[in-house]
Amino acid sequence: TVTTFTGLSSSDEYDFYMVTKHATGSLDSDNTGPDGSSVVYGEFSRSVVGPVAARTTDTTAPFFVASYPKTVDVTGVSATLVARLTETGKVWWVVLDKGATAPSAAQVKAGTDSAGVAVTKTSFAGVSAVTSGETDILVPLSGLTSKKTYDVYLLAKDDDTAPYGGNDQPTVTKKEITAASVDASLSGISVKTVVGTQTTTHTIQPVFASTIFEYRTFVNVTTSSVMITLTANDTQSDGLITVNGTQRAAPFVAPVGVGKNVFVIRVTAGDGLAVSTYQYTITRAFDDTVRNASLAVLDVTMDDGVVLNSTDLGGARWPFCVKGCDQNSRARCSVVNPECVMDSLVTKYVASVPQRIGTISIAATAFRASSGATVKIFVKGGVSSTGAVLNDASRSVSLASLKETGGGVITLVVTAGDRVTKKTYTITVDRYGPGVYGEGYAPPSAGGSFATHDAFTTRAGADPTVRDLTVIPKLDSSPPTFLASYPQVTAGAVAGTLDLVVQLSEPGVVYYVVLPDAARAPTAREVKEAGVLRADALAVGTISDIKSLTRETSLSVTTGLAATTVYDVWLVAEDDAKDYDLEAKPNLQLAPVRLNVTTL
Repeated sequence: TVTTFTGLSSSDEYDFYMVTKHATGSLDSDNTGPDGSSVVYGEFSRSVVGPVAARTTDTTAPFFVASYPKTVDVTGVSATLVARLTETGKVWWVVLDKGATAPSAAQVKAGTDSAGVAVTKTSFAGVSAVTSGETDILVPLSGLTSKKTYDVYLLAKDDDTAPYGGNDQPTVTKKEITAASVDASLSGISVKTVVGTQTTTHTIQPVFASTIFEYRTFVNVTTSSVMITLTANDTQSDGLITVNGTQRAAPFVAPVGVGKNVFVIRVTAGDGLAVSTYQYTITRAFDDTVRNASLAVLDVTMDDGVVLNSTDLGGARWPFCVKGCDQNSRARCSVVNPECVMDSLVTKYVASVPQRIGTISIAATAFRASSGATVKIFVKGGVSSTGAVLNDASRSVSLASLKETGGGVITLVVTAGDRVTKKTYTITVDRYGPGVYGEGYAPPSAGGSFATHDAFTTRAGADPTVRDLTVIPKLDSSPPTFLASYPQVTAGAVAGTLDLVVQLSEPGVVYYVVLPDAARAPTAREVKEAGVLRADALAVGTISDIKSLTRETSLSVTTGLAATTVYDVWLVAEDDAKDYDLEAKPNLQLAPVRLNVTTL
């Protein structure tokens, strides 16, 4: 009797067990039952036969698992071929140039091409070790030529010998592989300015060559942005170009600030390993258009509607206060006369404000606002204590809040269109009592503003019976002096900062400039105007307070300096003197004071 078993695996060993049974499935017993009838029953053999060992045959060649063979880790000179079989076996391979005639199965096993010529290049022919099924067989290939395409022919065979294995695949399998590029160079850089329908192409210097890694372009002051196109020498680098760390796969628009704009271009080759770095510098010219940080108009409006223009705030009188005025120039520098530009050399102003005024509004227009110049307002203790762009939300200043913080100076910082050049203007609030200024005055009532005094009041209110006040000035032609032990400079508690402490013999201000150690000594004027006259100035500024430095006053220099560095700090004092017309005529010290300090 022959029995066939199905569902078994190829080339596997099995144990067979067997019992026997009567052919008819029943047996009549010789015994008679209690009622005289025969007893019929089925009977199996009383012992198990086995085990009997048997092994199935394997006459089928192995298959590659789906998606195999494949290549990974492809570089310009190497790659890894990965194969995976459905059963235990091994793989032969031969690497030939693309388009070569396919070898036979026997030739692949022999490591030859279709003509029977042995493939001798290392790793281009071979056989893997026997590997279990469903396990990666790794074939490292080396000696590839960058960007060259190859045909890899493979043949698989399962393990063991006939009839239990040893089956070759009937045909070879071809896998195409292309070595990655090692070219990490550019083939070109182009830069254009597009305004509407007009396109201007800018010159790259020197003439582009992929082996030159630094280039430059010069543009005029009106060019605020350009379109840059970077072309890789190899298409495999497309999408692998970064500019200042940002991926740039297509033409992109880059903002161009005044001065130098450096673009670091990094190109990665298709193999992901080779990298080239180019530096491209665009230098934008500059002139007054983008470096002017002056104000054209400055007005202070009190809450009763009275407007103080720059002349009223202490600027020069007409006609010396302005330039460029039209037929309305007698309106002075104000919004009524927009062509009239205030004297930009005057940066310190005083707003004389009666005590009854609660708020003032600051209006200031940058001379080059159309070129991007901006104005920020700083008010101690207010919403603008850290600086706010001057607009309708920030221009109103509460004098009560200003008084409570011990302030008294409103600072306006103008930043030019180049975002670097700055100029600082100050408005000192000078509060005074009610006084008598003409007919129709109303005597103050008890408990009114006439009886009050605050930290800003610098002149007592005149008695209501006084109709005229004659001032006999005494001309001051001597500069102030620093009191003994002043000025002082020490390293700040924070690295890279300085603390300055001053006190004067009379009301005034102190100008300072921080220069590199052993730099050329500045003149008094150079200290006062260091921001303009000294290109090597690291930090410049003014020290002032409500008491005009007649009390000890300190200021911290927190920007522009480095840690553990020696600096020369130069200071010069100027008083608040006036001439016989009560116009400002300050006296500046003839020589500045030098202090040497090392930051933490």
